[in-house]
Amino acid sequence: QDHIDFVSGARGRLVSDKDASYFAGLWDAGHLRVDGEVGTPGQFAASGLKLISLGDGRNALVLGGS
Repeated sequence: QDHIDFVSGARGRLVSDKDASYFAGLWDAGHLRVDGEVGTPGQFAASGLKLISLGDGRNALVLGGS
């Protein structure tokens, strides 16, 4: 199963035209991880991952303030 792992203290972002509900769905399906851990479905908001609007329909998914 493919996944994207965000690591605490690392700098990086995933830039996409997708919205928060898309990434929450990936989280619930176990495709997004934080520090190698698969989160509990429905707890995307508590994961520390944040979606920031970059304008022009693009968003950046980041962990904390990275």
